Amino acid sequence: MRNYSAQEGRDLLSDSAGLGPIPNPINIGPIRFEVIEYLKSRGMQPKGAKRFPKKCTVEDIESSDIVIGMNEIEHRCMIEEQFSGIAREHVQYWHVPDMEEDPDNVGPDLMDRNVRKLIKQLSS
Repeated sequence: MRNYSAQEGRDLLSDSAGLGPIPNPINIGPIRFEVIEYLKSRGMQPKGAKRFPKKCTVEDIESSDIVIGMNEIEHRCMIEEQFSGIAREHVQYWHVPDMEEDPDNVGPDLMDRNVRKLIKQLSS
């Protein structure tokens, strides 16, 4: 997000937070190696790549202009359950599968296209 927003002359702040249990026995560390390699192959250096996952909080939702649920099938119900009663009109859902459910590895390109599209929307 930061790389593409800088290319558009925008200084957008983005962060990542999980909806599942932290620590997560399935996702036991910082950003996955495959994701880092994908970003590097596009000339991007991920910031915070060594940071361990953090849990999404009410403050995260309330202080954000836009919240993205990467995998609508999985994340819509989690957001609705964990943040009931909080204004969620600024939540957008994408259809990016988790790596474990993505044998064809289409997720990174889907995420990339969605990020570019979002930045263009915000820039217009």
